[in-house]
Amino acid sequence: MVKNALEPFWEARFEGVSYGFRPGRGCHDAIEKVFGLARPNTTRPWVVDADIEGAFNNIGHAALEQAIGNFPARELIKQWLKAGYVEDEMLHPTDTGVPQGGVISPLLLNVALHGMEQALGISYTPKGVRRGTYALVRYADDLVVFSPTHEKAIEAQHILSTWLGTRGLRLSGEKTHIRHLREGFNFLGFNIRHYPTPNSSRSGYKLLIKPSPDSITQIKRKLKGLWRKHVGSPAVALINEMNPIISLLTVLKKMDIRSVHAESRLKAAYL
Repeated sequence: MVKNALEPFWEARFEGVSYGFRPGRGCHDAIEKVFGLARPNTTRPWVVDADIEGAFNNIGHAALEQAIGNFPARELIKQWLKAGYVEDEMLHPTDTGVPQGGVISPLLLNVALHGMEQALGISYTPKGVRRGTYALVRYADDLVVFSPTHEKAIEAQHILSTWLGTRGLRLSGEKTHIRHLREGFNFLGFNIRHYPTPNSSRSGYKLLIKPSPDSITQIKRKLKGLWRKHVGSPAVALINEMNPIISLLTVLKKMDIRSVHAESRLKAAYL
């Protein structure tokens, strides 16, 4: 009930570049947005590929409560935040973070991270035209910032680090990188990269969005697990369960994703 009351208010305010844990939005919508921003003729070829370290566990309660404001059920939310958790018959306090597995936790994460575009100086005209140095795409605690130069990308990373610090959060040192689109980067299981095509395009490069090597590896591991699961089972049962995954893996290896909608239909067909 609290989520159903709080979510519509924030859905009307959330930034359009936020895609994680929101009704009617998903991973492929975020990738479609990236597809539009990462075209070969882009003026923002440098990318800050960032991950917020332990976002659900480290959100500062004070900043979150301030963002919620005078919401009628704010006292109940405060109680959930401070309720703690029991492990090995011991009660552990929760001075930071949101309840693990809580129905309202993903929404609270988005509330805490709202305002990231404003922090980066991004604004929009009444007609929806973006203004500012940067372009942002965020899916929950994963985000990418497109920047015109390497120096500006470093500046964007510093801005985000400072802004997140006021919320008790920080960027992951291991999972945050600055890369040029010609080098490519991974986001939400996809690899986004400019490939040289000097003879077939005006810019000399082509944008390809493909499943990342890690995604392919995960599917292979799934096949291995199914093989072990069906040891001693009839061959027909193994074949029926593995065939859709093998077909998906074969297509993904050959795929050049120029249309994210086509990839979405493919995934739905096989999974």
